[in-house]
Amino acid sequence: QRDGQLYQIYTGIDCSLSFIFKRGYADVKISRYALLFPDMEPEEYEKLKEDIKEHGLLEPIVVKDGEIIDGKHRYKACLELGIEPKFAELPDGMSPLEYVIAKNLHRRHLTKDQRAVIAQEILPMLEEEAKRRSMANLKPFSSGQNTDTPKLAALGESREIAGKMLGVGHTYVSTAKSVLKKAPELKEPILKGRLKLMDAKRI
Repeated sequence: QRDGQLYQIYTGIDCSLSFIFKRGYADVKISRYALLFPDMEPEEYEKLKEDIKEHGLLEPIVVKDGEIIDGKHRYKACLELGIEPKFAELPDGMSPLEYVIAKNLHRRHLTKDQRAVIAQEILPMLEEEAKRRSMANLKPFSSGQNTDTPKLAALGESREIAGKMLGVGHTYVSTAKSVLKKAPELKEPILKGRLKLMDAKRI
């Protein structure tokens, strides 16, 4: 419990996550939620790895149903360094989608184009969550960031909600969806920041 409280203070997330030990942690899978955001650049990843090597893993890897929700880079670094990773289970009732978006918008510096691509990626996830459970029963949480992010309890038009969650207009989300429907191979260069969405639209 003490570790969970420290994690709450460190992240600003209004919940208590207790560390758990997972046997066979080398075989833990990466969830689709953790794959929404682009990988770190090599230089950024090496800095993270060096920090973990020097100070240990300060922020646990968050899992749900045996899959990593947040912390794929921390997990990889631990395996490469031979450090046993620490895991924390996402509390029941908390949306993994909202959690991942709140955490990554807090720590990553993404362009409008990158956020639009991610927003169109979460459209089917929003629809799945809306069907899977009653929106009124989803527990809200405070990330300390993006306080106007709508809760899935208020799910209306999915593109508008996705846009608000990622901080882009719903028309820009529609543009990203249209571009990637025609040319899905352009997703990776846009996510990596090597191609602008409007340039991709003209290709």
